[in-house]
Amino acid sequence: MKYQREILKNVQGYTPGEQLNRPDIIKLNTNENPYPPSPKVGEALAALTPDDLR
Repeated sequence: MKYQREILKNVQGYTPGEQLNRPDIIKLNTNENPYPPSPKVGEALAALTPDDLR
């Protein structure tokens, strides 16, 4: 049984970006954000019921 498509055999793996060697700089990953969520996010979460999460 094949678990990998043929086209994926030649795909190169992820190469991480340059890492600065400076303690005064914090590098965020692409999925990180330096800003807090919008207040609307908290409102939307507070309005959810457990059944909404099913």
